[in-house]
Amino acid sequence: MKFFKKNILILSIILIFFSLCHGQNEKSAIPTIQTGKKLFYFSTADSTKVGVKDEDGKIIIPAKFHNYHFYNFQEAITDPTIELWHSAELKNVDPLSPAMPVSEVFDRNGNFLYYAQFYDNGPDYYEEGVRRFVENGKIGFVNKSGEKVLPAIWEFASSFSYGYATAYTGHWKKKYEKGGERWSIVPASETSENFIINKKGERVYPYPQPKDPKDFKKAENEYYPYPFKYNNFEKKLIESLEKLDVLNDLSLRNLGTTNQKREELLLQFEIIEYPFENYPYYILQGYRQQYKEDDMIFAISEDGKHYYHADFYIQKLIPIKDWIIEELIYSEEYFRLKQNRAFPFDVKKHLDIWNKK
Repeated sequence: MKFFKKNILILSIILIFFSLCHGQNEKSAIPTIQTGKKLFYFSTADSTKVGVKDEDGKIIIPAKFHNYHFYNFQEAITDPTIELWHSAELKNVDPLSPAMPVSEVFDRNGNFLYYAQFYDNGPDYYEEGVRRFVENGKIGFVNKSGEKVLPAIWEFASSFSYGYATAYTGHWKKKYEKGGERWSIVPASETSENFIINKKGERVYPYPQPKDPKDFKKAENEYYPYPFKYNNFEKKLIESLEKLDVLNDLSLRNLGTTNQKREELLLQFEIIEYPFENYPYYILQGYRQQYKEDDMIFAISEDGKHYYHADFYIQKLIPIKDWIIEELIYSEEYFRLKQNRAFPFDVKKHLDIWNKK
């Protein structure tokens, strides 16, 4: 019991001190186009609790959540769901369970949807269009509309990356490092098992050699099928970004000494999110050797005519031309200061091209 209280206290302290940072840098949805009445966060008179009400003052979600998070009380809520931190469900958590509900998520009518999994000092990020949720001590996945796309059936699961995640079954528990903040998971029974799943939640078995150059390589002699499939229109969207060699130059700008050749490090783009209601964009992620390049995320309008750089940290779409020119201008100064980069490039040449577009 003392151990339980100690860990809940530690988690509460973490939430207080890190929620501002996480709130400002959270990988959330790009603002959607919302219809109906505007919704706003509001706080109690003593500013200790937070809820949500509409533009007429009608309470949509009562103010019962601790005001630890960075809530914007001035601007309307644009996300398709509403998330409020420090779930009451925390008090029922097994302190050694890796499934940790940290916030409650509602639809825009105030209906409860799910508990978000704790990660990186706050609620889980969306990765490749989905995030983890907790239900009855198990982990599942939801999309940005709040739909449970994979049921909560695993003891734990990693986030998705390159179309795959690692799922854990049997019994697993947290093992804390010295200091009591960081932890990893370890098997706790003879039935403990982990394996790879795809976006359908299906277990995928590896093969020893790749059958396609884009197959996912998890380890030596452990390959999984290339997980993405596209129609002709979607293939053209991907090709249109991969033809922009300036994106390769920008993504390699900060790289220091390496024995690898440039052609081995070129970006590979994949569609990780598709348009849905009030969200008319394809989201394309740039990968290098199957690892995500955090700053290489782009949004393309549903009709394929408008291209943007997708900045998930400030939840803003920047026209791709403006973003590239801004990055090139920064690169000029960067190369003046850093002259030992592995792949310097002709910034002026790129600027001349993009300023004429």
